[in-house]
Amino acid sequence: MPTGWCTTSQLIIGPHVVDTAHNVRTVPELVDIRLCGTARHLNDPANLVYMLGMEGELFELNPRTLACRPIADLQKELGTEGEERVHFKDTFTACGRLVVCSNEYDEQDFLGKRAQGRLAEFDGKKWTLLETKPFVAIHSLGHFGNTIFATGRDRASALLKVFTQADGQWRTYRLPKASHTFDHKWATEWPRIRSIEHERLLMDHHGMFYELSPWAYGHRVWGIRPISTHLWVHSDFCTWKGLLVMGA
Repeated sequence: MPTGWCTTSQLIIGPHVVDTAHNVRTVPELVDIRLCGTARHLNDPANLVYMLGMEGELFELNPRTLACRPIADLQKELGTEGEERVHFKDTFTACGRLVVCSNEYDEQDFLGKRAQGRLAEFDGKKWTLLETKPFVAIHSLGHFGNTIFATGRDRASALLKVFTQADGQWRTYRLPKASHTFDHKWATEWPRIRSIEHERLLMDHHGMFYELSPWAYGHRVWGIRPISTHLWVHSDFCTWKGLLVMGA
Protein backbone atom coordinates (compact mmCIF):
# COMPACT_ATOMS: atom_id res chain seq x y z
CA MET A 1 0.00 0.00 0.00
CA PRO A 2 1.20 3.62 -0.56
CA THR A 3 3.00 5.46 2.22
CA GLY A 4 0.54 6.68 4.85
CA TRP A 5 -1.90 3.81 4.39
CA CYS A 6 -2.73 1.32 7.10
CA THR A 7 0.67 -0.40 7.05
CA THR A 8 -0.16 -3.94 8.18
CA SER A 9 1.50 -5.77 5.24
CA GLN A 10 -1.90 -7.19 4.31
CA LEU A 11 -3.94 -7.35 1.14
CA ILE A 12 -7.61 -6.38 1.31
CA ILE A 13 -9.63 -8.06 -1.43
CA GLY A 14 -13.39 -7.98 -1.04
CA PRO A 15 -14.30 -9.02 2.53
CA HIS A 16 -10.99 -10.88 2.94
CA VAL A 17 -7.73 -9.77 4.56
CA VAL A 18 -4.63 -11.70 3.48
CA ASP A 19 -1.23 -11.50 5.23
CA THR A 20 2.25 -12.19 3.86
CA ALA A 21 2.09 -15.82 5.02
CA HIS A 22 -1.04 -16.32 2.87
CA ASN A 23 -3.34 -16.52 5.90
CA VAL A 24 -6.84 -15.39 4.93
CA ARG A 25 -9.25 -13.82 7.41
CA THR A 26 -12.79 -12.79 6.51
CA VAL A 27 -14.72 -9.80 7.86
CA PRO A 28 -18.19 -11.16 8.79
CA GLU A 29 -19.92 -7.79 8.44
CA LEU A 30 -18.74 -7.47 4.82
CA VAL A 31 -19.51 -10.96 3.47
CA ASP A 32 -22.94 -10.01 2.10
CA ILE A 33 -21.87 -6.54 0.90
CA ARG A 34 -21.14 -6.08 -2.81
CA LEU A 35 -17.88 -4.24 -2.19
CA CYS A 36 -16.64 -1.86 -4.88
CA GLY A 37 -13.87 0.12 -3.22
CA THR A 38 -11.29 0.41 -0.45
CA ALA A 39 -9.89 3.83 0.42
CA ARG A 40 -7.44 5.43 2.81
CA HIS A 41 -8.97 6.80 6.00
CA LEU A 42 -9.01 10.59 6.41
CA ASN A 43 -8.45 10.80 10.17
CA ASP A 44 -6.68 7.57 11.15
CA PRO A 45 -4.89 6.24 8.05
CA ALA A 46 -2.41 4.21 10.12
CA ASN A 47 -5.15 1.96 11.50
CA LEU A 48 -8.33 2.24 9.44
CA VAL A 49 -9.58 2.07 5.86
CA TYR A 50 -12.94 2.90 4.27
CA MET A 51 -14.91 0.12 2.56
CA LEU A 52 -17.68 1.05 0.10
CA GLY A 53 -20.54 -1.19 -0.99
CA MET A 54 -22.47 -0.88 -4.25
CA GLU A 55 -25.70 -0.09 -2.42
CA GLY A 56 -24.05 2.92 -0.74
CA GLU A 57 -22.96 1.26 2.49
CA LEU A 58 -19.80 2.93 3.85
CA PHE A 59 -17.76 1.21 6.58
CA GLU A 60 -14.64 1.79 8.65
CA LEU A 61 -12.45 -1.33 8.86
CA ASN A 62 -9.45 -2.06 11.10
CA PRO A 63 -7.46 -4.68 9.12
CA ARG A 64 -5.54 -5.72 12.21
CA THR A 65 -8.49 -6.56 14.46
CA LEU A 66 -11.16 -6.88 11.71
CA ALA A 67 -13.33 -4.47 13.72
CA CYS A 68 -15.84 -3.07 11.24
CA ARG A 69 -18.61 -0.53 11.69
CA PRO A 70 -21.02 1.23 9.31
CA ILE A 71 -20.55 5.00 9.23
CA ALA A 72 -22.86 6.20 6.43
CA ASP A 73 -25.71 5.24 4.11
CA LEU A 74 -24.83 7.17 0.96
CA GLN A 75 -28.24 6.63 -0.58
CA LYS A 76 -29.62 8.83 2.22
CA GLU A 77 -26.65 11.19 2.42
CA LEU A 78 -26.71 11.94 -1.32
CA GLY A 79 -30.46 11.78 -1.95
CA THR A 80 -30.68 8.82 -4.32
CA GLU A 81 -33.54 6.41 -4.93
CA GLY A 82 -32.28 3.67 -2.64
CA GLU A 83 -30.87 0.17 -2.78
CA GLU A 84 -30.98 -1.74 -6.08
CA ARG A 85 -31.86 1.49 -7.88
CA VAL A 86 -28.50 3.29 -7.71
CA HIS A 87 -25.14 1.50 -7.74
CA PHE A 88 -22.01 3.04 -6.31
CA LYS A 89 -18.87 2.14 -8.25
CA ASP A 90 -15.66 3.57 -6.83
CA THR A 91 -14.01 5.52 -4.03
CA PHE A 92 -10.62 7.14 -3.49
CA THR A 93 -8.99 9.32 -0.84
CA ALA A 94 -6.59 12.08 -1.88
CA CYS A 95 -5.98 15.78 -1.27
CA GLY A 96 -7.79 15.66 2.09
CA ARG A 97 -11.10 14.30 0.78
CA LEU A 98 -12.87 10.98 0.26
CA VAL A 99 -14.50 10.91 -3.19
CA VAL A 100 -17.28 8.47 -4.16
CA CYS A 101 -19.33 7.93 -7.31
CA SER A 102 -22.32 6.04 -8.71
CA ASN A 103 -23.18 5.34 -12.35
CA GLU A 104 -26.98 5.17 -12.49
CA TYR A 105 -28.32 6.10 -15.94
CA ASP A 106 -31.35 4.97 -17.92
CA GLU A 107 -33.77 6.37 -20.48
CA GLN A 108 -35.31 8.76 -17.95
CA ASP A 109 -31.86 10.24 -17.29
CA PHE A 110 -31.27 10.45 -21.05
CA LEU A 111 -34.56 12.35 -21.47
CA GLY A 112 -33.69 14.75 -18.66
CA LYS A 113 -36.53 13.54 -16.41
CA ARG A 114 -34.25 12.02 -13.78
CA ALA A 115 -30.70 12.54 -12.47
CA GLN A 116 -29.57 9.72 -10.19
CA GLY A 117 -25.84 9.46 -10.94
CA ARG A 118 -23.57 10.89 -8.25
CA LEU A 119 -20.09 12.29 -7.71
CA ALA A 120 -19.53 13.49 -4.15
CA GLU A 121 -16.78 14.22 -1.65
CA PHE A 122 -16.44 13.95 2.14
CA ASP A 123 -14.05 16.12 4.18
CA GLY A 124 -14.41 14.09 7.38
CA LYS A 125 -17.39 16.12 8.61
CA LYS A 126 -19.81 16.78 5.76
CA TRP A 127 -20.69 15.51 2.29
CA THR A 128 -20.64 17.79 -0.76
CA LEU A 129 -22.51 16.74 -3.90
CA LEU A 130 -20.42 17.58 -6.97
CA GLU A 131 -22.45 16.09 -9.85
CA THR A 132 -25.81 14.38 -10.44
CA LYS A 133 -24.53 12.59 -13.55
CA PRO A 134 -23.26 9.01 -13.82
CA PHE A 135 -19.62 8.57 -12.76
CA VAL A 136 -17.67 5.32 -12.71
CA ALA A 137 -13.98 5.68 -11.78
CA ILE A 138 -11.90 7.82 -9.41
CA HIS A 139 -8.11 7.84 -9.08
CA SER A 140 -5.17 9.96 -7.98
CA LEU A 141 -1.43 9.69 -7.52
CA GLY A 142 -1.75 11.77 -4.35
CA HIS A 143 1.14 14.16 -3.72
CA PHE A 144 2.57 13.17 -7.11
CA GLY A 145 0.62 15.84 -8.98
CA ASN A 146 -1.93 16.67 -6.26
CA THR A 147 -4.81 16.02 -8.66
CA ILE A 148 -7.87 13.74 -8.56
CA PHE A 149 -9.57 12.34 -11.66
CA ALA A 150 -13.14 11.08 -12.03
CA THR A 151 -14.76 9.76 -15.22
CA GLY A 152 -18.43 10.18 -16.06
CA ARG A 153 -20.74 11.06 -18.90
CA ASP A 154 -23.85 12.91 -19.97
CA ARG A 155 -25.96 12.85 -23.12
CA ALA A 156 -23.39 14.87 -25.09
CA SER A 157 -19.95 13.69 -24.02
CA ALA A 158 -17.68 11.53 -21.97
CA LEU A 159 -16.65 13.64 -18.97
CA LEU A 160 -13.38 13.94 -17.09
CA LYS A 161 -13.71 15.75 -13.78
CA VAL A 162 -10.41 16.99 -12.32
CA PHE A 163 -9.62 18.36 -8.85
CA THR A 164 -6.47 20.47 -8.41
CA GLN A 165 -5.27 20.91 -4.85
CA ALA A 166 -3.45 24.17 -5.56
CA ASP A 167 -6.73 26.09 -5.81
CA GLY A 168 -9.14 23.52 -4.34
CA GLN A 169 -11.38 23.44 -7.41
CA TRP A 170 -13.00 20.78 -9.61
CA ARG A 171 -13.08 21.37 -13.38
CA THR A 172 -14.84 19.49 -16.16
CA TYR A 173 -13.29 18.39 -19.45
CA ARG A 174 -15.37 16.97 -22.30
CA LEU A 175 -14.02 14.00 -24.27
CA PRO A 176 -15.45 12.14 -27.28
CA LYS A 177 -17.60 9.07 -26.88
CA ALA A 178 -15.61 6.42 -28.69
CA SER A 179 -18.63 4.08 -28.87
CA HIS A 180 -22.31 4.74 -28.21
CA THR A 181 -22.64 1.23 -26.75
CA PHE A 182 -21.02 2.50 -23.55
CA ASP A 183 -24.05 4.73 -22.90
CA HIS A 184 -25.90 1.66 -21.65
CA LYS A 185 -25.43 1.42 -17.90
CA TRP A 186 -24.60 -2.30 -17.98
CA ALA A 187 -21.68 -1.54 -20.29
CA THR A 188 -20.27 1.11 -17.95
CA GLU A 189 -19.93 -0.94 -14.80
CA TRP A 190 -16.19 -0.96 -14.24
CA PRO A 191 -13.96 1.07 -16.62
CA ARG A 192 -11.05 2.19 -14.46
CA ILE A 193 -8.11 4.55 -14.10
CA ARG A 194 -4.97 2.76 -12.94
CA SER A 195 -1.33 3.40 -12.15
CA ILE A 196 0.94 1.61 -14.59
CA GLU A 197 4.70 1.27 -14.92
CA HIS A 198 5.60 4.92 -15.50
CA GLU A 199 4.64 8.30 -14.11
CA ARG A 200 1.35 8.56 -15.99
CA LEU A 201 -2.02 6.91 -15.51
CA LEU A 202 -3.90 4.67 -17.94
CA MET A 203 -7.57 5.63 -18.25
CA ASP A 204 -10.29 3.49 -19.84
CA HIS A 205 -13.16 5.83 -20.65
CA HIS A 206 -16.23 5.26 -22.83
CA GLY A 207 -14.54 2.86 -25.24
CA MET A 208 -11.12 4.50 -25.45
CA PHE A 209 -7.83 4.16 -23.59
CA TYR A 210 -5.98 7.35 -22.69
CA GLU A 211 -2.61 8.17 -21.19
CA LEU A 212 -3.25 10.68 -18.42
CA SER A 213 -0.68 12.94 -16.78
CA PRO A 214 -1.22 13.75 -13.08
CA TRP A 215 0.43 17.15 -13.38
CA ALA A 216 -1.51 20.43 -13.51
CA TYR A 217 -0.17 23.76 -14.76
CA GLY A 218 -2.17 26.89 -14.02
CA HIS A 219 -4.76 24.59 -12.39
CA ARG A 220 -5.29 22.79 -15.71
CA VAL A 221 -4.23 19.29 -16.75
CA TRP A 222 -2.36 18.72 -20.00
CA GLY A 223 -1.31 15.77 -22.09
CA ILE A 224 -4.49 13.69 -22.19
CA ARG A 225 -3.40 11.37 -25.00
CA PRO A 226 -5.75 8.90 -26.73
CA ILE A 227 -4.16 5.49 -27.31
CA SER A 228 -6.81 3.22 -28.85
CA THR A 229 -10.49 2.45 -29.02
CA HIS A 230 -11.96 -0.90 -27.94
CA LEU A 231 -15.28 -2.76 -27.78
CA TRP A 232 -14.72 -4.95 -24.73
CA VAL A 233 -16.10 -3.99 -21.32
CA HIS A 234 -12.91 -4.20 -19.25
CA SER A 235 -13.68 -4.80 -15.61
CA ASP A 236 -10.14 -3.90 -14.56
CA PHE A 237 -6.52 -3.91 -15.64
CA CYS A 238 -3.03 -3.70 -14.18
CA THR A 239 0.62 -4.14 -15.09
CA TRP A 240 2.55 -7.25 -14.05
CA LYS A 241 6.15 -8.07 -14.97
CA GLY A 242 6.07 -5.52 -17.78
CA LEU A 243 2.79 -6.81 -19.23
CA LEU A 244 -0.62 -5.15 -19.37
CA VAL A 245 -3.16 -7.57 -17.86
CA MET A 246 -6.89 -7.05 -18.52
CA GLY A 247 -10.05 -8.65 -17.18
CA ALA A 248 -13.40 -8.55 -18.93
